[in-house]
Amino acid sequence: MPERLNDWQLLKISTMGEYIKYKNKVIKLGTCESLYYACYPKYVLALESGQLRQEPGNLSPEQYAQADMGFLFRFPFPDEDHLKLGEVEDYRRGVPVIITEPTVLEDSSTATKPSYPREIELTQQKLIHRHSDGRLCLVLVYRDPYLGSSFRVEDDTLIRQILKQLIRNNVVKENNPQKKLFYRQIARRILDGYQLKKQNLMIFHVQNDVPKQKISGGRKKLS
Repeated sequence: MPERLNDWQLLKISTMGEYIKYKNKVIKLGTCESLYYACYPKYVLALESGQLRQEPGNLSPEQYAQADMGFLFRFPFPDEDHLKLGEVEDYRRGVPVIITEPTVLEDSSTATKPSYPREIELTQQKLIHRHSDGRLCLVLVYRDPYLGSSFRVEDDTLIRQILKQLIRNNVVKENNPQKKLFYRQIARRILDGYQLKKQNLMIFHVQNDVPKQKISGGRKKLS
């Protein structure tokens, strides 16, 4: 079932910051689990380049990059590639994706059903070993404005359905060439997160060899 942020976690998010030293300058990564100011690719590049140092009272640079630590990295939005690590204009940015197929976001726990088409907002990625097969993935996290919650997507079938909606509604039906390109790049980066290779992350993680017990559902409400 979906996994939601509880009141205690929301309180921590509002009061605790995560900091690191980047090129001899202290920067903010985010607040508690949400690393609003750092996307995973930029963070790993800086880490592998030896540009990160631990700031007193915070975790080591390696720990932030480990799988299953619960950290939510900023989605690597293509139009932010030119920005340095820690530089963002809107820390709570979400890129809208139009959903026209109700079964994609079906949630039996919701008493009232939203009308379609509706939008979800792509916001973050989370590095985990998937519950279904133990595979290391940088899974998509999206915000649902209607439900007021965020979800992570582990299931391959569900992420393909979301990508199909993105291509159909935000690329094919879009007339602006720049927006078409932007959303194609978004789709590719989502896919890349589910195709991480074991050898690419060996310096931070040990790939699980024994699959974990499978659980029902493909999206998890964050908690």
